[in-house]
Amino acid sequence: MASLTSVAEPLLPAVPGYQLVDEIGRGGMGVVYRARDLRLNREVAIKSLNPKYAADSAVATRFQAEAQLTGQLQHPGIPAVHELGTLPDNRPFLAMKLVKGRTLQELLKERDDLPSPSGRGAGGEGAERGRFIAIFEQICHAVGYVHAHHVIHRDLKPSNVMVGAFGEVQVMDWGLAKVIDPNRKTERPAEEEDDPEATAAFVTAIDTPERGGSATRTGSVLGTPAYMAPEQAAGQIRRLDARSDVFGLGAILCQILTGHPPYEGTDDNERRVKAVRGELGEAFARLEACGAEPELVALCKRCLAFRQEDRPRDGNAVAAEVAAIRQAAEERARRAELERTRAEVAAAEQAKRRRLVQWAGGLIAAVLLLGLGISLWQMNRAITAEAAAREERDAKAKALEAETIARQRAMTALRTLTDDIVENQMARAETLTEENKAFLKKIIEHFEGFAAITANDAESRAIRAEGHARVGLMRYRLGDLKEAEAAYTAALDIHKQLADEFPTRPEFRQALARSHNNLGVLLADTGRLKEAEAAYTAARDIQKQLADEFPTRPDFRQELAQSHNNLGVLLRATGRLKEAEAAYRDALDLRKQLAAEFPTRPDFRQELAQSHNNLGVLLDATGRLKEAEAAYTAALDIRKQLAAEFPTRPEFRQELAISHNNLGVLLRATGRLKEAEAAYRDALDLRKQLVDEFPTRPDFRQELAISHNNLGNLLRETGRLKEAEAAYTAARDIQKQLAAEFPTRPDFRQELAQSHNNLGVLLDATGRLKEAEAAYTAALDIRKQLAAEFPTNLDLRNELAGTCVNLALLCNQRREFKAAKQHLAEGEPHHQAALEANSRNPTYRQFYRNHLWALTEAHAGLGEQADALKAAQRVRDLGWDPPKNAYDAACGLALCIPIVAKDEQLDADKRKAAVQFYGDQAMKLLREAVEKGFKNVEHMKKDTDLDPLREREDFQKLLAELPQPAARLLDMVHDVGAGLKLSGQLNRNTGTLIYQVRLEKDVEYVIGLTSPDPKALDPYLLVSDDKNKQLAEDADSGGNQNARLVFRAPADGVYRLHATSYNQGQGDFTLTVRRKE
Repeated sequence: MASLTSVAEPLLPAVPGYQLVDEIGRGGMGVVYRARDLRLNREVAIKSLNPKYAADSAVATRFQAEAQLTGQLQHPGIPAVHELGTLPDNRPFLAMKLVKGRTLQELLKERDDLPSPSGRGAGGEGAERGRFIAIFEQICHAVGYVHAHHVIHRDLKPSNVMVGAFGEVQVMDWGLAKVIDPNRKTERPAEEEDDPEATAAFVTAIDTPERGGSATRTGSVLGTPAYMAPEQAAGQIRRLDARSDVFGLGAILCQILTGHPPYEGTDDNERRVKAVRGELGEAFARLEACGAEPELVALCKRCLAFRQEDRPRDGNAVAAEVAAIRQAAEERARRAELERTRAEVAAAEQAKRRRLVQWAGGLIAAVLLLGLGISLWQMNRAITAEAAAREERDAKAKALEAETIARQRAMTALRTLTDDIVENQMARAETLTEENKAFLKKIIEHFEGFAAITANDAESRAIRAEGHARVGLMRYRLGDLKEAEAAYTAALDIHKQLADEFPTRPEFRQALARSHNNLGVLLADTGRLKEAEAAYTAARDIQKQLADEFPTRPDFRQELAQSHNNLGVLLRATGRLKEAEAAYRDALDLRKQLAAEFPTRPDFRQELAQSHNNLGVLLDATGRLKEAEAAYTAALDIRKQLAAEFPTRPEFRQELAISHNNLGVLLRATGRLKEAEAAYRDALDLRKQLVDEFPTRPDFRQELAISHNNLGNLLRETGRLKEAEAAYTAARDIQKQLAAEFPTRPDFRQELAQSHNNLGVLLDATGRLKEAEAAYTAALDIRKQLAAEFPTNLDLRNELAGTCVNLALLCNQRREFKAAKQHLAEGEPHHQAALEANSRNPTYRQFYRNHLWALTEAHAGLGEQADALKAAQRVRDLGWDPPKNAYDAACGLALCIPIVAKDEQLDADKRKAAVQFYGDQAMKLLREAVEKGFKNVEHMKKDTDLDPLREREDFQKLLAELPQPAARLLDMVHDVGAGLKLSGQLNRNTGTLIYQVRLEKDVEYVIGLTSPDPKALDPYLLVSDDKNKQLAEDADSGGNQNARLVFRAPADGVYRLHATSYNQGQGDFTLTVRRKE
């Protein structure tokens, strides 16, 4: 044997098509050589079957199975197989990627930062741990990939992991890999179960021991005992699954954390016995003393659990947990640094603090720019080296590799600049200086430099695509939407090509889905909803495939949930509410799973809150207010926790303010005005803080304006008109600044127009008609521009038409009827376009009905009776709700009566005839409404639009003919005491419910009738004495809102509270009575 070793071993075998250079190492079945591919002139690794095994042996069969299996696994962490061939002696060989680097085992041996056996660390304890944990995370991703393809490695250990010179990680030696049936009914092993060698005794070795490591052995036990799962050590082959590899991952992590594998002993037999019994007491003791993060230690112990069911389910699950632990650690470090910096700055004097902040900001920018400069210099240097070494192909390969690394470093520096300087430092400045703007342009130029890379290898094209995507994102945030769209489209085209050419590389499909999604957001913002829907759908379909293929990759499920959410937003905007709800619930289900599986990931909880919030908005819009309130509250609770845990993360406070605001809107709609005002003010306070801290963040200022506007609406509703005007003015002033700074952002101009419109409504109601006209005109000018720029955005066109109606109604008040008709003629085509596209939209319908009412009045004011009648008949013939349409048409004609009655151009007889005409026509339409099914007598009794008809005998007769709503007096008399709360239900059978309460003289009581769905029930409330003489009623009844009134009892006694519906609606209600504070 000695002679054989000394003479035969140095001889390198002849491999067709390759020139072998030297031997790299030996493993379980084969020998690995460094070689040159003579056809492509590149360095490769050649692995051949060990000469001591025959070409027709079971080991040769296993060797070929390894080659075939590895060749099917396309992942950056698994060496690529180029060819499977046969040597002249018929032994198989495979050519594969040559990984230049060292094994993880070798790197771990050189560490000097591990704790001593006593538990006391050497100098710099744990200093390198972060580097090795990053390597471990890459191992987990590679192993997770093969698990998703139903393959297990079965020999995971540090000596089977190569770490390249540039940090790339490769999981090696797939000779014991096994394909498993996901249903566990049958298996297709990489080696046959009845192979005689596969059932030999454990001590039968088939390899030369590796340097300083345990040997991989064959027999019924396959693998390395020091790193082996109990079921594998016991030879229970049919029980092996992905969790057996998870044990191997835990064993690698154990060695990273402690310097030792889980099992140690004098020989493999002793280690195998320990593995069979799961004797991990010593390993766990070392883990407890290693000083690593408790979460890492706990994860390692779970991976090493004796029972398979107690371990994480596969490599992807382990990778996700490692990523979560790493991100949490980074977040803690960032928060600690921010707190430290904040404390230092707070201790300094004001002037000194300003100088220090300027110096620190400049230093951060200088350091990052220096890093960027070095990286870009390295890239240029690499390119120069490539040109200088054209004749030396080895040097060229190294230069190309160095260029790739330099590009990656430069891209990392650019990302850091974008995230840290642009998003944080500049956002805090009061204004963007010319120097700031030049800096931003420079950053965009650097990203555009990456977008201009011309190399055609996959990695260079991927970097080029990211350059385009980053430019698009920054342009989008700065409001340069055309440039953003061009950049997004360029990124999309490259990602499509990469995904088509490399269908087995999931990262390219993931990037393609992200490009579709980014473009969809922009298209939706610019009103191209069909194109946006197509983009979102394309993203969702790709992400569904990825989530199905890689069920344990949380990032794929996370991005799929985002696409469901984006589709939900778009579907809701286009009135497809059922589809929108289904999309929202799909997103919600995925996000619930992710938040439950990874409770330490704040982003998963953040997105779960977003889903609750979005679902709440939809439920609110469809009148399911109880469900909406529950959804809003769920979102609010999560966001409160996040804002408390991460006080330096502004987005958590931003989203908490949104939840307060949305809850305020719902509370206002359900009549709980004090609670609504408190919620609005909570949102307002948070948004003021954010604007103070980040004065140039346009989204924070935009949302502050919304809060002012919403509070203004509530104050106007409660009669506090001066406060309402101040709130509206504050909103308008912020929105003016935003529209001026970001002229290409249509949403800023849209919201500015709404503030002008709101001010116009308030000024109109207080009789300040000139000021109201100026406000309406300002809104109209903006809305004309928006409708011209975005003609397919139906909301913009409907808002333009609505402003025309407001101006027409104001003109009618001033008897400027020709001007009113001109405004209405301008708005008509926009009404028609909106309704043609979405005739079921209730806002579009309401605005058009108001348009026809204003037109009816204008015709009447001009003496055009026939045209006025035609306009009213158009209301009747709308076809949305025939009884209600006919009723609205009657109201429109009734409103013409006071107009013609005051027409000074007519003599008394003509005025009388005009009044008679409009009264007769209104009554005719009113009877038609009743014949079609309108029988809401209570509504007709109280509707002020019908006041001009009330003295007519035919009107009184019609009321008498209508069936009166049933009323039921409840016998029990209630004492108010500290407060009274009663629940009930109204339907067509109950009619009105009358409650009896005992009240005290001269005490003011607040009485409310609220419903979880006021739009359906439309509660109506009145107070009478015990003889049913009416004493008070809800002044705002008939507006699809809850009923509320303040009543002062004229004497001690029993009073009756009449709970009914203004429109004969049905639903649950709550009646409350309390003393006014």
